[in-house]
Amino acid sequence: MISYRWPEGPFNETASVKASWEDSFLEWFSELGISMCEIKLKLGALEYYHFSTLNKMHPLKKLISGFGSHQNRKVAALKCAAETLERTEVLEYFSTDLSTPAQLQTSNGWAVHGSKNQAQCKAFGEALERHLLLKSFFLYGWDGFKLVQKIETDSMTIFLNVGKYTYQGQVPILAAVKSKKFVGVSFGYGLGELDQMNSSDFWISAIFEACDRVLISGAGIKTAPTNNWIREELHYFLNTPFDFSVFKENSDPLFFELEKNIATVDLVTLDLGKKKNLDFPLYAAFASGGNLIPLFTKKNLDPKTSAYLLPILNSHQIFEIPERHPIL
Repeated sequence: MISYRWPEGPFNETASVKASWEDSFLEWFSELGISMCEIKLKLGALEYYHFSTLNKMHPLKKLISGFGSHQNRKVAALKCAAETLERTEVLEYFSTDLSTPAQLQTSNGWAVHGSKNQAQCKAFGEALERHLLLKSFFLYGWDGFKLVQKIETDSMTIFLNVGKYTYQGQVPILAAVKSKKFVGVSFGYGLGELDQMNSSDFWISAIFEACDRVLISGAGIKTAPTNNWIREELHYFLNTPFDFSVFKENSDPLFFELEKNIATVDLVTLDLGKKKNLDFPLYAAFASGGNLIPLFTKKNLDPKTSAYLLPILNSHQIFEIPERHPIL
């Protein structure tokens, strides 16, 4: 059983991750009274930090959680706190925004950072990442991915794949974990520079995301959560037998395709420092539009949402969508 609490101990363990806003942000976040848990996880010989939050006090009566993993403790805490705040802003933004159908209102394409430019770049990067993954799968199925490397530990096997579509030298990442705890699969996602594929930093975020769920879970998740379709799908894939032979190497030099169908992306930027009267800079950004495919599940589509999605999908020559997909 994990107890939720604010972790003890300073975060300034290494000077390499220091930035002017980071310590101020973590100090301010700790004063919000949001429960936070810290644990250390081990993946083979690699140990890393994992933080999680659970906020039951949101005025919209929503349960908000955030997660962050990294080898550096401070970076993991920052990731978790930023994601928690990001999801809080998502709820508040969509409570008044009527342009996005409710079934498409997720935290995809959102980011929080102390730099306005970095918040915008990270928001676009996340929206682009999911878009490239979805397009690869919708048009080619599992053939839209190629296996680059397989890593085996005592308790799991990690399949490292990249998607077919690239954009300005960036390629989407899909990590898939096979473990002894579950009959299914756990996924992690990322976006990296194509020429950095041989670097461990290229894969590490996707690996942590895929492995966290397996390492933290006990004997398995037996009851599917019902308050969030993404959680429901994560549960389905973890607990449904999965054929890992779909991950295959591909030496075709023409495997990759350049994504040429992204138009001008809409960027909403919120000055959280001003909004919350902070004495340090803090911004939230939301990237959408520009023919980017949003996250969705077919089973939740109503006529209004389908009409919203149809021109986006058709612009990418996507005319059929599967009953479910692995991009969550």
